[in-house]
Amino acid sequence: MTTTVSEWLGENFRTYFSNATSTRDFRVQMRGSKSVVFFTLYLGLLITLAYITYSNSNSGSKSIIEAQQSLKQFYDLLLGALGFIVSVVPPVMAASSVIAEKQRHSFDLVFSAPVTAKYYLVGKLISSFRYTWMLLVLALPVTAACVVLGGASWADVLGSYFLLSVIGVLISSIALGATIVSTKASQAVVLAIGVSIGYNILCGVAAAAAVFIPHGLSGATGTGTNEMSAIALLSPFLVGHSAMTYTEWYGMHVPNLLIVTGLAALISRLMLVCAGAQIMPYSKKLAANVRIHCLLYAVGIAAYVAAVGVNSIRTSSTLPGSGIAVGSDWNKVGIVTASFIFALSLLSPISCVSLLGENRLRPNGSFQFRRAFDGTPAGHLPFFLLLTVCVFLGVAGSAMRWGGLHSPDSNYWSLMVYACCLWVFGWGLSRWTSSFSRTLQQAQGLSFAAVLCLVALPLPIITMMAEPGATTHPSPWDLYILRPLGLYEENVGALPLAYGLVLCLFGLFVAGVGNRRLARAAETMKEARSRAA
Repeated sequence: MTTTVSEWLGENFRTYFSNATSTRDFRVQMRGSKSVVFFTLYLGLLITLAYITYSNSNSGSKSIIEAQQSLKQFYDLLLGALGFIVSVVPPVMAASSVIAEKQRHSFDLVFSAPVTAKYYLVGKLISSFRYTWMLLVLALPVTAACVVLGGASWADVLGSYFLLSVIGVLISSIALGATIVSTKASQAVVLAIGVSIGYNILCGVAAAAAVFIPHGLSGATGTGTNEMSAIALLSPFLVGHSAMTYTEWYGMHVPNLLIVTGLAALISRLMLVCAGAQIMPYSKKLAANVRIHCLLYAVGIAAYVAAVGVNSIRTSSTLPGSGIAVGSDWNKVGIVTASFIFALSLLSPISCVSLLGENRLRPNGSFQFRRAFDGTPAGHLPFFLLLTVCVFLGVAGSAMRWGGLHSPDSNYWSLMVYACCLWVFGWGLSRWTSSFSRTLQQAQGLSFAAVLCLVALPLPIITMMAEPGATTHPSPWDLYILRPLGLYEENVGALPLAYGLVLCLFGLFVAGVGNRRLARAAETMKEARSRAA
């Protein structure tokens, strides 16, 4: 036992504090004159931006209060520019370095040594973290001017720098997980930039919406000047406003920096596990780790949202401004949870199969629960259903523990069945589209397009046909597959079960058609090989 613990500690020390991958990347980054030219241009751009902004904000006579506000705006603008640079440059460098090695076919050489995927990817992330701090330290003379002028304090600067470094690591890990499937460095750069843009947009919207979300588990919104939802700290453009804020949890002021650091560590771990499974696709251990992490994270996120938002979900018995009665509290909680599952079910194209390529992607059955965590096609549907059941159970427990609700009613469980049927529907479409595609990428693209068409295309047509606010039956909305997710009083009981049954039968039917087509194609390929032999 002592030997095992000492080996584990030694392995983690080598991974995080003596990583050869990060050392090599640092030498590559500093080699030649490119780094000197880049850092010179970067610092010159910051100084120019700071000079122009400060000159414009302090032109003319101003009162002391106005001058102080101008200095604060100058500091916020400068940190926003730093946030943009940190959210783009380090993720692009981390992603492109991995794919460049992959393109040079040096993965076999790297992993021929006693190097694990965790060791390699953590080294890339450490390299990105170090490069982020290099950019921040170079900008220190400019931000120090804000302290001298009175626009910020050293505590503000150091807190903002730490938050920017955390955001840089978070985006870099997401970029690594998203770009690891690329085959060219140019593709990785484009994908990394897309990840950065998407992250900034989503976090900007989430930060704006965070104003209306209760700040803590107690459900209190609070009136403190430094109290803010931790979600706002995820945006790199709000660092100047949010770095030194806190969240109130049951009377305690918890610094948001601690919350965001923990959240970033969890997300980064998930992204690295997913990237490791792509680097070593034949490792059953890594495939199981990916699914276990996804299961735990989905349950944790759903339970946290239920704990924080159940009070706001229960606010009214009617839809605002419409007078339309809605169902019970458990019905509303179930609808929100089923909507979360539907958002996850858009990832059902990952269950596509292919007769060409790796053996682990070829069909080996439809439903085998013992394969739920090994990453093979027979375990996709069991894992999806297990994920749905665990999320609903986690939300129910969280809503009863922190939301003050009693035991779930039949409406909640019927929505759970409907959510499971959504997965069966998406899985069936994936099997069907796989039978018409030659490659896995074509099958996944066709499956995702089919799901979007069935979900998005009917919306404008039904909206034009249906009368606004009408709840009479029959209605054009009755033909929509997401009809049970509407907050109507009659949307309880057997209605989700009926829609779920139709979706389940349709999914099983198209899956059966696809499996038969795949079996015939596999037999044809086998006969062609035997004739060629």
